[in-house]
Amino acid sequence: MRTAICETLQGESLALDSVRAQGTVVGRMLEMSLEQKFRNTEPANVEVVYTFPLPWHAVLLGLEVELNGETLHGVVKAKGAARAEYEEALSEGHSGILVTVNPDRSYTLELGNLMAGESCVVRLRYVQVLQPEQGSLRLMLPTTIAPRYGDAVRDGGFEPHAAQEVCATAEYPFNIEINIQGELVQAQIGSPSHRITTRTLSGVGTNASLQTQVKLADRAWLDRDFVLVFSELLHSSQGLATWDRLNEECGVVMASFTPKLTASSSKPASVKVLVDCSGSMNGDSIQAARSALQSILSTLNADDRFSLSRFGSSVEHRSKALWKVAPASMASAQRWVQTLEADLGGTEMNDAILSTLAIPGAERSDVLLITDGEIHSIDPVLKSAKQSGHRFFVVGIGSAVAEGLLRRLAEDTGGSCEFVVAGEQVSPAIQRLFHRLRSLSVQQARIEWPENYAIHATSELPAGIFDGDE
Repeated sequence: MRTAICETLQGESLALDSVRAQGTVVGRMLEMSLEQKFRNTEPANVEVVYTFPLPWHAVLLGLEVELNGETLHGVVKAKGAARAEYEEALSEGHSGILVTVNPDRSYTLELGNLMAGESCVVRLRYVQVLQPEQGSLRLMLPTTIAPRYGDAVRDGGFEPHAAQEVCATAEYPFNIEINIQGELVQAQIGSPSHRITTRTLSGVGTNASLQTQVKLADRAWLDRDFVLVFSELLHSSQGLATWDRLNEECGVVMASFTPKLTASSSKPASVKVLVDCSGSMNGDSIQAARSALQSILSTLNADDRFSLSRFGSSVEHRSKALWKVAPASMASAQRWVQTLEADLGGTEMNDAILSTLAIPGAERSDVLLITDGEIHSIDPVLKSAKQSGHRFFVVGIGSAVAEGLLRRLAEDTGGSCEFVVAGEQVSPAIQRLFHRLRSLSVQQARIEWPENYAIHATSELPAGIFDGDE
Protein backbone atom coordinates (compact mmCIF):
# COMPACT_ATOMS: atom_id res chain seq x y z
CA MET A 1 0.00 0.00 0.00
CA ARG A 2 1.33 3.46 -0.89
CA THR A 3 1.90 6.04 1.81
CA ALA A 4 -0.27 9.12 1.29
CA ILE A 5 1.93 12.08 0.39
CA CYS A 6 1.20 15.81 0.36
CA GLU A 7 3.62 18.24 -1.22
CA THR A 8 4.48 21.74 -0.03
CA LEU A 9 4.84 24.76 -2.31
CA GLN A 10 8.53 23.94 -2.76
CA GLY A 11 7.83 20.30 -3.69
CA GLU A 12 8.94 18.75 -0.41
CA SER A 13 7.01 15.75 0.83
CA LEU A 14 4.60 15.99 3.73
CA ALA A 15 2.92 12.85 5.06
CA LEU A 16 -0.76 12.98 5.95
CA ASP A 17 -1.04 10.45 8.75
CA SER A 18 -4.80 10.43 9.24
CA VAL A 19 -8.10 12.30 9.07
CA ARG A 20 -10.72 11.81 11.74
CA ALA A 21 -14.26 13.20 11.87
CA GLN A 22 -16.46 13.20 14.96
CA GLY A 23 -19.98 14.58 14.86
CA THR A 24 -23.17 14.95 16.88
CA VAL A 25 -26.66 15.17 15.38
CA VAL A 26 -29.48 16.70 17.45
CA GLY A 27 -32.75 17.42 15.69
CA ARG A 28 -31.82 18.68 12.20
CA MET A 29 -28.48 20.10 13.39
CA LEU A 30 -25.05 18.54 12.83
CA GLU A 31 -21.96 19.70 14.72
CA MET A 32 -18.77 18.22 13.26
CA SER A 33 -15.13 18.23 14.36
CA LEU A 34 -12.42 17.35 11.83
CA GLU A 35 -8.84 16.53 12.74
CA GLN A 36 -5.97 16.15 10.24
CA LYS A 37 -2.50 15.02 11.30
CA PHE A 38 0.57 15.89 9.19
CA ARG A 39 4.32 15.19 9.46
CA ASN A 40 7.20 17.06 7.85
CA THR A 41 9.56 14.33 6.66
CA GLU A 42 12.06 16.76 5.12
CA PRO A 43 15.32 18.04 6.72
CA ALA A 44 14.21 21.70 6.40
CA ASN A 45 11.28 23.85 7.53
CA VAL A 46 8.38 24.02 5.08
CA GLU A 47 5.23 26.02 4.35
CA VAL A 48 2.14 23.90 3.79
CA VAL A 49 -0.87 24.84 1.65
CA TYR A 50 -3.94 22.67 2.20
CA THR A 51 -7.28 23.12 0.39
CA PHE A 52 -10.36 21.35 1.76
CA PRO A 53 -14.13 21.39 1.16
CA LEU A 54 -16.97 21.81 3.67
CA PRO A 55 -20.61 20.83 3.15
CA TRP A 56 -23.16 23.19 1.60
CA HIS A 57 -24.19 26.01 3.97
CA ALA A 58 -21.86 24.74 6.70
CA VAL A 59 -20.70 27.43 9.14
CA LEU A 60 -17.09 27.24 10.29
CA LEU A 61 -17.06 27.74 14.08
CA GLY A 62 -13.38 27.51 14.85
CA LEU A 63 -9.97 26.37 13.71
CA GLU A 64 -6.78 25.59 15.58
CA VAL A 65 -3.39 24.16 14.71
CA GLU A 66 -1.17 22.32 17.18
CA LEU A 67 2.29 23.21 15.90
CA ASN A 68 5.77 23.00 17.45
CA GLY A 69 4.32 22.48 20.90
CA GLU A 70 1.92 25.45 20.62
CA THR A 71 -1.77 25.64 19.86
CA LEU A 72 -2.61 28.43 17.40
CA HIS A 73 -6.22 29.65 17.20
CA GLY A 74 -7.84 31.28 14.20
CA VAL A 75 -9.21 34.84 14.46
CA VAL A 76 -11.44 36.45 11.79
CA LYS A 77 -9.81 39.49 10.13
CA ALA A 78 -10.01 41.39 6.86
CA LYS A 79 -8.29 39.39 4.11
CA GLY A 80 -5.60 41.96 3.32
CA ALA A 81 -4.69 42.55 6.97
CA ALA A 82 -4.61 38.82 7.69
CA ARG A 83 -2.29 38.18 4.72
CA ALA A 84 0.08 40.95 5.82
CA GLU A 85 0.31 39.63 9.40
CA TYR A 86 0.86 36.07 8.18
CA GLU A 87 3.70 37.03 5.84
CA GLU A 88 5.31 39.23 8.51
CA ALA A 89 5.28 36.33 11.00
CA LEU A 90 6.95 34.04 8.47
CA SER A 91 9.59 36.65 7.59
CA GLU A 92 10.55 36.84 11.27
CA GLY A 93 10.89 33.06 11.51
CA HIS A 94 7.67 32.51 13.47
CA SER A 95 4.97 29.96 12.76
CA GLY A 96 1.62 31.10 11.43
CA ILE A 97 -1.68 29.96 9.93
CA LEU A 98 -3.96 31.66 7.44
CA VAL A 99 -7.35 30.37 6.27
CA THR A 100 -9.15 31.94 3.29
CA VAL A 101 -12.41 31.18 1.49
CA ASN A 102 -12.09 30.37 -2.22
CA PRO A 103 -14.59 31.44 -4.93
CA ASP A 104 -16.11 27.94 -4.98
CA ARG A 105 -16.58 28.19 -1.17
CA SER A 106 -13.87 25.70 -0.36
CA TYR A 107 -11.18 26.72 2.13
CA THR A 108 -7.41 27.01 1.81
CA LEU A 109 -5.20 26.76 4.90
CA GLU A 110 -1.62 28.04 4.76
CA LEU A 111 0.65 26.83 7.53
CA GLY A 112 4.07 28.43 7.73
CA ASN A 113 7.34 27.19 9.22
CA LEU A 114 6.56 23.58 10.02
CA MET A 115 9.93 22.46 11.38
CA ALA A 116 11.95 19.55 10.07
CA GLY A 117 10.74 16.26 11.53
CA GLU A 118 7.88 17.96 13.37
CA SER A 119 4.20 17.04 13.33
CA CYS A 120 1.14 19.26 13.30
CA VAL A 121 -2.53 18.68 13.99
CA VAL A 122 -5.21 20.77 12.25
CA ARG A 123 -8.60 20.85 13.98
CA LEU A 124 -11.73 22.59 12.75
CA ARG A 125 -15.37 22.66 13.84
CA TYR A 126 -18.47 23.48 11.83
CA VAL A 127 -22.24 23.23 12.09
CA GLN A 128 -24.77 22.47 9.39
CA VAL A 129 -28.50 21.96 9.06
CA LEU A 130 -29.05 18.55 7.46
CA GLN A 131 -30.45 18.62 3.93
CA PRO A 132 -34.08 17.40 3.67
CA GLU A 133 -35.20 15.07 0.88
CA GLN A 134 -39.02 15.02 1.18
CA GLY A 135 -39.45 12.64 4.09
CA SER A 136 -35.78 11.91 4.77
CA LEU A 137 -32.58 13.74 5.74
CA ARG A 138 -29.14 13.55 4.11
CA LEU A 139 -25.80 14.10 5.81
CA MET A 140 -22.97 14.50 3.31
CA LEU A 141 -19.35 15.02 4.39
CA PRO A 142 -17.07 15.90 1.44
CA THR A 143 -13.71 14.22 1.92
CA THR A 144 -11.92 15.05 -1.32
CA ILE A 145 -11.78 17.57 -4.16
CA ALA A 146 -12.08 15.71 -7.46
CA PRO A 147 -10.24 16.81 -10.62
CA ARG A 148 -12.04 19.70 -12.32
CA TYR A 149 -12.16 20.80 -15.92
CA GLY A 150 -10.58 24.15 -16.73
CA ASP A 151 -7.90 26.34 -15.21
CA ALA A 152 -8.24 26.88 -11.45
CA VAL A 153 -6.71 30.36 -11.59
CA ARG A 154 -8.14 31.70 -14.86
CA ASP A 155 -11.57 30.04 -14.73
CA GLY A 156 -12.05 29.37 -11.03
CA GLY A 157 -10.61 32.55 -9.53
CA PHE A 158 -8.21 30.70 -7.23
CA GLU A 159 -5.00 32.32 -6.07
CA PRO A 160 -2.11 30.50 -7.79
CA HIS A 161 -0.80 28.91 -4.59
CA ALA A 162 -4.29 27.55 -3.75
CA ALA A 163 -4.91 25.78 -7.08
CA GLN A 164 -5.36 22.08 -6.33
CA GLU A 165 -3.24 19.35 -7.89
CA VAL A 166 -5.25 16.16 -7.50
CA CYS A 167 -3.70 12.70 -7.19
CA ALA A 168 -6.29 9.98 -7.77
CA THR A 169 -4.10 7.14 -6.45
CA ALA A 170 -3.00 8.56 -3.08
CA GLU A 171 -4.42 6.72 -0.08
CA TYR A 172 -5.31 8.96 2.85
CA PRO A 173 -6.71 7.12 5.92
CA PHE A 174 -10.13 8.30 7.07
CA ASN A 175 -12.32 7.54 10.07
CA ILE A 176 -15.64 8.95 11.26
CA GLU A 177 -17.90 8.59 14.28
CA ILE A 178 -21.33 10.21 14.64
CA ASN A 179 -23.55 10.25 17.73
CA ILE A 180 -27.27 10.76 17.05
CA GLN A 181 -29.52 12.10 19.79
CA GLY A 182 -33.20 12.86 20.09
CA GLU A 183 -35.97 11.79 17.72
CA LEU A 184 -33.65 10.75 14.86
CA VAL A 185 -32.53 7.78 16.97
CA GLN A 186 -35.82 6.17 15.92
CA ALA A 187 -35.26 6.79 12.20
CA GLN A 188 -33.93 4.26 9.72
CA ILE A 189 -30.19 5.06 9.43
CA GLY A 190 -28.05 3.87 6.52
CA SER A 191 -25.10 4.85 4.35
CA PRO A 192 -25.06 4.34 0.57
CA SER A 193 -21.36 5.32 0.42
CA HIS A 194 -19.72 3.23 3.18
CA ARG A 195 -20.36 0.13 5.26
CA ILE A 196 -21.30 1.26 8.77
CA THR A 197 -22.13 -0.19 12.16
CA THR A 198 -24.70 1.28 14.56
CA ARG A 199 -24.79 0.85 18.33
CA THR A 200 -27.35 1.97 20.91
CA LEU A 201 -25.95 3.93 23.87
CA SER A 202 -27.45 5.49 26.98
CA GLY A 203 -28.75 9.03 26.56
CA VAL A 204 -26.90 11.99 28.07
CA GLY A 205 -28.46 15.02 29.71
CA THR A 206 -31.95 14.67 28.17
CA ASN A 207 -35.17 12.82 28.82
CA ALA A 208 -34.32 10.58 25.89
CA SER A 209 -32.98 7.29 27.18
CA LEU A 210 -31.02 6.34 24.08
CA GLN A 211 -28.62 7.64 21.48
CA THR A 212 -27.20 5.90 18.41
CA GLN A 213 -23.51 5.73 17.58
CA VAL A 214 -22.51 5.31 13.92
CA LYS A 215 -19.03 4.09 12.95
CA LEU A 216 -17.33 2.72 9.85
CA ALA A 217 -17.39 -1.06 9.56
CA ASP A 218 -14.19 -1.19 7.47
CA ARG A 219 -11.02 0.80 6.96
CA ALA A 220 -11.72 3.78 4.72
CA TRP A 221 -9.86 6.36 2.65
CA LEU A 222 -10.45 9.88 1.41
CA ASP A 223 -11.64 8.65 -1.98
CA ARG A 224 -15.38 9.42 -1.78
CA ASP A 225 -17.84 11.58 0.13
CA PHE A 226 -19.34 10.09 3.28
CA VAL A 227 -23.15 9.98 3.09
CA LEU A 228 -25.62 9.12 5.85
CA VAL A 229 -29.37 8.99 5.19
CA PHE A 230 -32.13 9.20 7.81
CA SER A 231 -35.43 7.80 6.51
CA GLU A 232 -38.79 6.76 7.97
CA LEU A 233 -38.85 9.90 10.14
CA LEU A 234 -41.46 10.07 12.90
CA HIS A 235 -42.39 13.66 12.01
CA SER A 236 -41.93 15.75 8.89
CA SER A 237 -41.07 18.87 10.92
CA GLN A 238 -39.02 19.52 14.03
CA GLY A 239 -38.00 22.33 16.36
CA LEU A 240 -35.11 23.05 18.70
CA ALA A 241 -34.90 25.85 21.29
CA THR A 242 -32.29 27.08 23.74
CA TRP A 243 -31.19 30.22 25.54
CA ASP A 244 -28.65 32.47 23.84
CA ARG A 245 -25.32 31.86 25.60
CA LEU A 246 -24.14 35.43 24.87
CA ASN A 247 -27.38 37.17 25.86
CA GLU A 248 -29.32 35.60 28.70
CA GLU A 249 -32.44 37.63 27.86
CA CYS A 250 -32.75 36.09 24.38
CA GLY A 251 -33.64 32.64 23.12
CA VAL A 252 -32.73 30.86 19.90
CA VAL A 253 -35.16 28.67 17.97
CA MET A 254 -34.63 26.50 14.90
CA ALA A 255 -37.95 25.30 13.48
CA SER A 256 -38.72 23.43 10.27
CA PHE A 257 -42.07 23.33 8.47
CA THR A 258 -43.32 21.10 5.67
CA PRO A 259 -46.06 22.84 3.67
CA LYS A 260 -48.68 20.84 1.82
CA LEU A 261 -49.66 22.63 -1.37
CA THR A 262 -52.92 21.42 -2.87
CA ALA A 263 -53.52 21.36 -6.61
CA SER A 264 -56.34 20.01 -8.75
CA SER A 265 -53.96 17.97 -10.89
CA SER A 266 -50.30 17.49 -11.65
CA LYS A 267 -48.94 19.82 -14.33
CA PRO A 268 -47.61 18.43 -17.64
CA ALA A 269 -43.84 18.56 -17.89
CA SER A 270 -41.75 20.17 -20.60
CA VAL A 271 -38.21 18.98 -19.90
CA LYS A 272 -34.90 19.47 -21.68
CA VAL A 273 -32.64 16.68 -20.42
CA LEU A 274 -28.92 17.44 -20.54
CA VAL A 275 -26.45 14.67 -19.61
CA ASP A 276 -22.76 15.10 -18.77
CA CYS A 277 -20.76 12.60 -20.86
CA SER A 278 -17.31 14.07 -20.16
CA GLY A 279 -14.40 11.89 -19.05
CA SER A 280 -14.97 12.60 -15.35
CA MET A 281 -18.30 10.74 -15.59
CA ASN A 282 -16.64 7.48 -16.63
CA GLY A 283 -17.32 4.32 -14.59
CA ASP A 284 -20.03 4.24 -11.93
CA SER A 285 -21.20 7.78 -12.74
CA ILE A 286 -22.19 7.11 -16.34
CA GLN A 287 -23.91 3.89 -15.29
CA ALA A 288 -25.90 5.86 -12.71
CA ALA A 289 -26.69 8.45 -15.41
CA ARG A 290 -28.14 5.72 -17.65
CA SER A 291 -30.28 4.50 -14.73
CA ALA A 292 -31.43 8.06 -14.07
CA LEU A 293 -32.46 8.50 -17.70
CA GLN A 294 -34.37 5.22 -17.72
CA SER A 295 -36.21 6.40 -14.62
CA ILE A 296 -36.94 9.76 -16.26
CA LEU A 297 -38.42 8.12 -19.35
CA SER A 298 -40.64 5.89 -17.21
CA THR A 299 -41.92 8.99 -15.38
CA LEU A 300 -43.11 10.83 -18.51
CA ASN A 301 -46.82 11.07 -19.27
CA ALA A 302 -48.72 11.43 -22.55
CA ASP A 303 -49.07 15.20 -22.14
CA ASP A 304 -45.36 15.75 -21.47
CA ARG A 305 -42.70 17.01 -23.88
CA PHE A 306 -38.98 16.24 -23.74
CA SER A 307 -35.62 16.49 -25.48
CA LEU A 308 -32.37 14.59 -24.92
CA SER A 309 -28.88 16.10 -25.16
CA ARG A 310 -25.43 15.14 -24.02
CA PHE A 311 -22.26 17.18 -23.64
CA GLY A 312 -18.54 17.19 -22.96
CA SER A 313 -16.12 19.19 -25.06
CA SER A 314 -19.05 19.57 -27.47
CA VAL A 315 -22.83 19.16 -27.23
CA GLU A 316 -24.99 16.66 -29.15
CA HIS A 317 -28.79 16.91 -29.37
CA ARG A 318 -30.81 13.75 -30.08
CA SER A 319 -33.68 15.91 -31.33
CA LYS A 320 -33.78 19.42 -32.78
CA ALA A 321 -37.03 20.24 -30.92
CA LEU A 322 -39.09 18.87 -28.04
CA TRP A 323 -40.61 15.45 -28.69
CA LYS A 324 -44.08 14.24 -27.80
CA VAL A 325 -44.35 11.11 -25.68
CA ALA A 326 -45.23 8.45 -28.25
CA PRO A 327 -44.13 4.84 -28.94
CA ALA A 328 -41.68 5.87 -31.68
CA SER A 329 -40.05 8.67 -29.68
CA MET A 330 -39.79 6.52 -26.55
CA ALA A 331 -38.17 3.65 -28.45
CA SER A 332 -35.65 6.05 -29.98
CA ALA A 333 -34.94 7.56 -26.56
CA GLN A 334 -34.38 4.11 -25.02
CA ARG A 335 -31.84 3.22 -27.72
CA TRP A 336 -30.04 6.53 -27.16
CA VAL A 337 -29.80 5.92 -23.42
CA GLN A 338 -28.41 2.41 -23.84
CA THR A 339 -25.51 3.64 -25.97
CA LEU A 340 -24.44 6.54 -23.72
CA GLU A 341 -20.73 6.62 -22.85
CA ALA A 342 -18.50 9.13 -21.06
CA ASP A 343 -16.52 9.77 -24.25
CA LEU A 344 -16.87 13.50 -24.97
CA GLY A 345 -13.65 14.75 -23.37
CA GLY A 346 -13.82 17.94 -21.27
CA THR A 347 -16.77 19.64 -19.58
CA GLU A 348 -17.86 22.73 -21.55
CA MET A 349 -21.01 23.11 -19.46
CA ASN A 350 -21.84 26.72 -20.28
CA ASP A 351 -21.86 26.20 -24.06
CA ALA A 352 -23.97 23.06 -23.60
CA ILE A 353 -26.52 24.91 -21.45
CA LEU A 354 -26.85 27.77 -23.96
CA SER A 355 -27.30 25.32 -26.83
CA THR A 356 -29.91 23.30 -24.91
CA LEU A 357 -31.84 26.41 -23.91
CA ALA A 358 -32.23 27.24 -27.62
CA ILE A 359 -34.10 23.99 -28.39
CA PRO A 360 -37.63 25.07 -29.52
CA GLY A 361 -40.97 23.45 -28.83
CA ALA A 362 -42.55 25.03 -25.74
CA GLU A 363 -43.13 28.51 -24.37
CA ARG A 364 -41.58 27.55 -21.03
CA SER A 365 -39.45 24.49 -20.29
CA ASP A 366 -37.38 23.19 -17.42
CA VAL A 367 -33.84 21.84 -17.72
CA LEU A 368 -32.98 18.54 -16.05
CA LEU A 369 -29.19 18.36 -15.75
CA ILE A 370 -27.32 15.14 -14.87
CA THR A 371 -23.68 15.82 -13.97
CA ASP A 372 -20.90 15.59 -11.37
CA GLY A 373 -20.41 19.37 -11.70
CA GLU A 374 -16.61 19.15 -11.83
CA ILE A 375 -15.77 22.46 -13.52
CA HIS A 376 -13.82 25.55 -12.48
CA SER A 377 -15.76 28.03 -14.63
CA ILE A 378 -18.74 28.45 -12.30
CA ASP A 379 -19.80 32.08 -12.77
CA PRO A 380 -20.66 31.92 -16.52
CA VAL A 381 -22.80 28.82 -15.92
CA LEU A 382 -24.75 30.48 -13.11
CA LYS A 383 -25.18 33.68 -15.13
CA SER A 384 -26.49 31.85 -18.23
CA ALA A 385 -28.88 29.77 -16.15
CA LYS A 386 -30.33 32.73 -14.22
CA GLN A 387 -30.79 34.85 -17.37
CA SER A 388 -32.54 32.05 -19.24
CA GLY A 389 -35.75 32.08 -17.21
CA HIS A 390 -35.62 28.26 -17.08
CA ARG A 391 -35.72 26.34 -13.83
CA PHE A 392 -32.85 23.89 -13.38
CA PHE A 393 -33.50 20.53 -11.73
CA VAL A 394 -30.16 18.84 -11.10
CA VAL A 395 -29.12 15.26 -10.38
CA GLY A 396 -25.59 15.28 -8.92
CA ILE A 397 -24.00 11.91 -9.65
CA GLY A 398 -20.67 10.58 -8.39
CA SER A 399 -18.53 9.90 -5.34
CA ALA A 400 -17.24 13.49 -4.96
CA VAL A 401 -19.68 15.83 -6.70
CA ALA A 402 -19.31 19.62 -6.69
CA GLU A 403 -22.22 20.13 -4.29
CA GLY A 404 -21.89 23.91 -4.01
CA LEU A 405 -22.14 24.59 -7.75
CA LEU A 406 -25.08 22.25 -8.30
CA ARG A 407 -27.10 23.54 -5.35
CA ARG A 408 -26.50 27.16 -6.40
CA LEU A 409 -27.52 26.34 -9.97
CA ALA A 410 -30.80 24.83 -8.75
CA GLU A 411 -31.62 27.38 -6.06
CA ASP A 412 -30.76 30.47 -8.14
CA THR A 413 -33.20 29.40 -10.87
CA GLY A 414 -36.07 28.25 -8.65
CA GLY A 415 -35.39 24.56 -9.27
CA SER A 416 -34.20 21.72 -7.06
CA CYS A 417 -31.27 19.36 -6.59
CA GLU A 418 -30.77 15.69 -5.69
CA PHE A 419 -27.60 13.62 -5.21
CA VAL A 420 -26.82 9.98 -5.96
CA VAL A 421 -23.62 8.13 -5.06
CA ALA A 422 -22.34 4.87 -6.54
CA GLY A 423 -24.59 1.96 -5.62
CA GLU A 424 -27.48 4.18 -4.52
CA GLN A 425 -30.92 3.79 -6.08
CA VAL A 426 -31.54 6.55 -8.64
CA SER A 427 -35.33 6.23 -8.99
CA PRO A 428 -36.27 7.82 -5.62
CA ALA A 429 -34.21 10.92 -6.45
CA ILE A 430 -35.83 11.23 -9.91
CA GLN A 431 -39.31 10.77 -8.44
CA ARG A 432 -38.66 13.54 -5.91
CA LEU A 433 -37.41 15.88 -8.65
CA PHE A 434 -40.40 15.22 -10.91
CA HIS A 435 -42.79 15.69 -7.99
CA ARG A 436 -41.35 19.18 -7.51
CA LEU A 437 -41.20 19.85 -11.24
CA ARG A 438 -44.91 19.10 -11.68
CA SER A 439 -46.17 20.66 -8.45
CA LEU A 440 -46.98 24.19 -7.41
CA SER A 441 -44.24 26.20 -5.76
CA VAL A 442 -44.28 29.13 -3.37
CA GLN A 443 -42.08 32.11 -4.18
CA GLN A 444 -41.07 34.87 -1.76
CA ALA A 445 -42.40 33.13 1.35
CA ARG A 446 -42.32 35.07 4.60
CA ILE A 447 -43.00 34.56 8.30
CA GLU A 448 -45.38 36.90 10.13
CA TRP A 449 -44.38 37.29 13.79
CA PRO A 450 -46.79 38.21 16.62
CA GLU A 451 -46.70 41.88 17.49
CA ASN A 452 -45.44 41.34 21.04
CA TYR A 453 -42.32 39.43 19.95
CA ALA A 454 -39.00 41.23 19.48
CA ILE A 455 -37.09 39.42 16.72
CA HIS A 456 -33.38 40.26 16.71
CA ALA A 457 -32.27 38.14 13.74
CA THR A 458 -33.66 35.46 11.43
CA SER A 459 -32.20 33.32 8.69
CA GLU A 460 -33.46 33.68 5.13
CA LEU A 461 -36.20 31.41 3.85
CA PRO A 462 -35.63 29.40 0.65
CA ALA A 463 -36.29 31.34 -2.56
CA GLY A 464 -38.73 28.67 -3.73
CA ILE A 465 -40.66 26.06 -1.74
CA PHE A 466 -42.21 22.98 -3.33
CA ASP A 467 -44.95 20.74 -2.00
CA GLY A 468 -43.55 18.37 0.63
CA ASP A 469 -40.24 20.21 1.01
CA GLU A 470 -39.05 21.15 4.49
